[in-house]
Amino acid sequence: IKSFIRTKLKNKPVVVGSSLKGAIRSALFNYIREGETDLVSVYGSLEHGTDFMRFINVGDILMSSTILVNSKLFNLMKDPDDGEWYGGWKHLRQKTNEHYSPNRFNTLYECVKPGTKGAGTIDLKETEYKLLQNKKDVKISHEQKKTMLMEGGINKLFEVINNATTAYLQKEK
Repeated sequence: IKSFIRTKLKNKPVVVGSSLKGAIRSALFNYIREGETDLVSVYGSLEHGTDFMRFINVGDILMSSTILVNSKLFNLMKDPDDGEWYGGWKHLRQKTNEHYSPNRFNTLYECVKPGTKGAGTIDLKETEYKLLQNKKDVKISHEQKKTMLMEGGINKLFEVINNATTAYLQKEK
C-alpha cells in the first residue's frame, strides 16, 4: 500500500506544503515565462534575493480522512526486438500486454476522497514583494505578471492554478 504521510500527533494524513508549492511553481512558471525556459530568468535568483517563489509560503494541509483505491498500471514499454514503443497493462515485473487482468500487479493507493476538505495555509507576501520592487538596484524579470499575481491575491493565484490544471487535463484527454 502506497500511503500518505501522516502527522505524528493525531495520525492524520497530510498533503506536504513543499510538494504543493512545487506544483504551484510549475503552474506559475507556465503563466509567467512568456516563452523562456530558464528557471532563473523567469523566477529570479536566490543568491540575489529576487526568487519570486520566496514570496509564496505554503503550509502543510491536514486532511480529515483517506480511502484506499485499487489501481492497475498502464505501462509504456520499448520493444527490445524492433525498438518501437507500445502501451499495455502491466501484469508482472517485465510483462506488459493489451489484455486487461484485474488480478495481477495491482497497487493499493491511499487517496483523499473527492470532496474531502483539508486545512492549511497559503500566504502571499505582497508587502515584502513591494519592498523588493522599490529597490533601485534590483531588476525583476517578468515584473508585470508577478505584480498582477501579488495584487490579485489568492484568487488570482487559484485562477492561474485552475487554468494550468485545465490545460494539462485537455492535453491528457
